[in-house]
Amino acid sequence: MTLIYMIVAFGVLILFYFVFKFIGEIAIFLSTRRAIKSFGITKEEVKNIGQPSGEVFAAIAMAIYEATEMHDEENTIITIKNKALNYSPWSSKIYTLRETPKIKE
Repeated sequence: MTLIYMIVAFGVLILFYFVFKFIGEIAIFLSTRRAIKSFGITKEEVKNIGQPSGEVFAAIAMAIYEATEMHDEENTIITIKNKALNYSPWSSKIYTLRETPKIKE
C-alpha cells in the first residue's frame, strides 16, 4: 500500500514537472513572437540579442588579470583585533527584576 502511494506521489510530481516546463516553453515562445512582431526584427537577430561579443569577455578577463597582478600579497592578509565590549544594558537581567516590596510594620 505504501509503495503504491509513493509511486503515485512521485508520478504526480514528475507529471507536474513536465506540465510546468511545457507551459514555460509556450510562454517564452509567445513572448518572443510578440517581441518580433512589435519591434519588426528577424528571428536571426533575436538569437544574437543576448550574446555579448568576444571583446567584452576579453576586456573582463584583462581587468581581472590586472587587478590580481598589480597588488602585493599584503592585501590578502587580514588582521583581526579583539574589540573591548562595553556594557550593553539591553541584555541585562537586572532591569527585569522587580524591587521587593517594603513591609510596613
